[in-house]
Amino acid sequence: MSCEVTEAVGDKVVAPAAEIPESSEALRASGVALANAGHLRAALPLFLAAVALSPNDPQAHSDEGVTWMRLHEYEQSWGAFKRALLLAPSHAVARDNREELRAYLLHHPNGNRIVAADAPRPPPRAPRRREHAVEPLRRASRLPSAAGWWQAPFVLPERRGRARRERAANATALEAALPRLFPRARAEYYPGGMVHAGVKPTFLPLGEALRRVRGAAGRAGKAYLQLNLAPDEWEQLVELVGVREPLFVGGVGGEMGTPATLPGQRCARALTSAGKMRDFHLDTHWRMFVMGGGEGAGMFLHPDTLRTSSWQMQLRGRKRWHLCPGEGGPEAAAHRYCSAADVDTFDPDYSKCPSFKKATCYEGVLSPGEVLFYPEDYWHQTQGLDEGNAAISGTLVTPSNRKLVAQELQKECAGANRIIPRGSSLCDPLSVCIQEWQ
Repeated sequence: MSCEVTEAVGDKVVAPAAEIPESSEALRASGVALANAGHLRAALPLFLAAVALSPNDPQAHSDEGVTWMRLHEYEQSWGAFKRALLLAPSHAVARDNREELRAYLLHHPNGNRIVAADAPRPPPRAPRRREHAVEPLRRASRLPSAAGWWQAPFVLPERRGRARRERAANATALEAALPRLFPRARAEYYPGGMVHAGVKPTFLPLGEALRRVRGAAGRAGKAYLQLNLAPDEWEQLVELVGVREPLFVGGVGGEMGTPATLPGQRCARALTSAGKMRDFHLDTHWRMFVMGGGEGAGMFLHPDTLRTSSWQMQLRGRKRWHLCPGEGGPEAAAHRYCSAADVDTFDPDYSKCPSFKKATCYEGVLSPGEVLFYPEDYWHQTQGLDEGNAAISGTLVTPSNRKLVAQELQKECAGANRIIPRGSSLCDPLSVCIQEWQ
């Protein structure tokens, strides 16, 4: 499942060899940069993470309060300023901001209630009422047998090996085993989660990224981790977690164009003989391991760049999925769904995208062992319902998307460079794949 989107290109931050310890100051600086760029929803988790690391720092609580206020979440803002002033009654910034907020609340419908309650930790606001159509994801006891089954999303139950998967996915076992299995791996770490297309990942050693995502700041900030895997690493991971790929996954497709990770012998031979199979998998995010920190960690609403189909198998915890069909391709869908991350499908503010009210989408919760499949061009958003939820995902080329994938890879090699780095020699063998898929 390729989760790159155009807006995030070139925004990767590589941590130096001597790792800088996670600090509230660094989180605050990143939050301020995002807030100044207008990305308040992306900044907020970083301020929450800073508070988790430095709960006795009044400035951290004040920063959180300002962000809540700019998001028009006044009850949470009032509570954050109160916490700052309980720690430091003379904190000028928190005091001035709270008085400014008090003056505003005098004319707000809920203002008197908020001020009278004066709660330092008010309960979260209930999600907004959804006005677009939401249907349950189809669940099947086995792979649909009808021709063209790959044209609609569905969920499959766990086949077998539940006890082994549960032992392997146990929090301590998984977090300890992964760095030993991949000692040189570097993961994409998002300290405030993937709530906006402009959020920048930091590349960290896998062990450090796992420690952070499961730490206090990772839980508070709803951090997110992605680990891209080469074919040999994927085989090791699947063995470690005690699962098997879904039955509909084929390594190399046959002449009839059945769904597969790489349809066509010529494509596979070209990548292998050029020594580029590893680069292909890593550059395109073809196979991944993902993990969320706190409850609610996930990824914003977006379509996959290469217009591939994808599947995801839940290893641990539960994950909520919201999927909306592509409506005739990326350009047509953009009119309905607006830009990536404009709409939080779990708490929709339709004023940001009024046309989304007309959308018809699917929603369901993936439990451990279950597999979700969705076709090309489906916009999707995820939300972890448990701390430390983990999953593996893979990409498929199907009879209905192979030409689309070829077109997107042509764009990459012609200079789009949304996923494949500029100047990459991967495009030479990819020309064989593109020709075969067309």
